[in-house]
Amino acid sequence: MFSQNFPQGVLEGWVPGQFDTFLSINAANRFYTHRLLANMTEVILFSAEVDPQEISKPGITEKYVHTMENVVEYYEKMTCGSKHPR
Repeated sequence: MFSQNFPQGVLEGWVPGQFDTFLSINAANRFYTHRLLANMTEVILFSAEVDPQEISKPGITEKYVHTMENVVEYYEKMTCGSKHPR
């Protein structure tokens, strides 16, 4: 797929992770962005679902902020009785 842009052997092969008995995609995201690199119109607090006790609030300082780019969303594939994914 990427052979037009990268020579053979430059990219590492991808192998899915595993969670319990399911294949998974492992991903990471930082909680904070340096204020100089952030779009200040997108600065937000952590949602109450993620941080109900506001433990992360002291991490938001004059140097670091939490933005929409730092938000992590979780998805789950579910099937109904007809076995069609939802």
